[in-house]
Amino acid sequence: MASRSSCARQPRLHHGQARHRIPPLAVALVLAAVCLGGLVVQAVSGHGQPSNEATAAKPSTESAQAVATYYADLRQVMSPLLVHDGDVRAALRELSAATTAPDPSLAKVADGWAYDVATTRDLIGRLPPPAAPNGQAARDLYHLGTMVYLEATRGIGRVVGMGDQPEGRREAVKSLDRLALTSDRIFDAAKRLLDHDGLSFEREIVVQRDLPSEVPRFGLEGLAPNSDSGPSPGGSGWAGQRPSTSPGAWQSRNSRPLERAVSVLDRTSAAYGKAPLPPTLPTDAAALDAIVGELDGPVPSTNAGAEGTFDIQLALLVHAESLRTLTGGGPGAVDQARRLRLVADRLWSVAVQLLGRGSVGLAGLGTPSDPELDAALLLPGGAFSGKPPPLKPGDPPGTGVPGGLPPLDPSALLR
Repeated sequence: MASRSSCARQPRLHHGQARHRIPPLAVALVLAAVCLGGLVVQAVSGHGQPSNEATAAKPSTESAQAVATYYADLRQVMSPLLVHDGDVRAALRELSAATTAPDPSLAKVADGWAYDVATTRDLIGRLPPPAAPNGQAARDLYHLGTMVYLEATRGIGRVVGMGDQPEGRREAVKSLDRLALTSDRIFDAAKRLLDHDGLSFEREIVVQRDLPSEVPRFGLEGLAPNSDSGPSPGGSGWAGQRPSTSPGAWQSRNSRPLERAVSVLDRTSAAYGKAPLPPTLPTDAAALDAIVGELDGPVPSTNAGAEGTFDIQLALLVHAESLRTLTGGGPGAVDQARRLRLVADRLWSVAVQLLGRGSVGLAGLGTPSDPELDAALLLPGGAFSGKPPPLKPGDPPGTGVPGGLPPLDPSALLR
């Protein structure tokens, strides 16, 4: 395992060393497909039909140009993550199938991957959002999606540190697979917002295929916690399959499940700062998963409302994984759980803002209790430790990265 990943042994960016075949999600970004989703759709609302917002106001030329410029910069700063994605996914597969203790050297290799992903996190956070209606939300989702992917990558070292515990290791690896899959869908959500603001593919090589479902269904992916069931044919299904309803009808249908979700998050917020841990955390995580399923019905007919629905489901999936990580064991589990809670809270905020813009009133809902975690927990790692130097006008997006950004040559990736 370690030998095939020697290109990432040192925690730095490496150029021209993508020797393995990069999976579709990397090719997708390079070919202007959905970032990390591996697929392409036309600019439609989150529920697969042109929204009334889209028909009411076509994106302005200025908005479309701003989004296109942002996306070009984004593709560059994503390269430190993408060059390692094939190895990260392969490591997770091998750890899941292993019957003996993993090679301890894999932890050091994974540290190198995580270093570069953290660099991508900081570069995305530094990019100014495009001057478009959904620009800030899209930038926030790319930033948060990268943080979730970073935790999936960091978790490899935690799994290695568990040693010869096959059952615990398998569950821990499934948790990382769930995080990686959730990050894919967060990237897709960000990309759909840019599409709605006028991102054009006119000069790009595009493969027209269907997108995966906006929200993963872990049971159908063979990733359900504490289950040996394999994946179902077609996995989570395809995007654009959910019907729409009026914002008011959506609110009436879903206010109680959301209130229960807030109650679970309030009740568990204290667990991040004390030991021993409450024995109810696995049950609480399962309750959040169940609420995600309850929300898996019609979405608001407004584009922002539909996207807010998907994002609040994704936030709850990250919240649930945070609770499971608290009880999962292994070195660094508590710190990782705390970081996931911080990221999930931010995802929730983005979702609520989008729902509000989509005419869904949530004034009486409230927000989850703040677990009083230090936001500085999200800063360590990478070339900048969360504090990259600011970009000056005209600076390339990778300014300040030691050795520059690794190139992503489509012809090399497809070999």
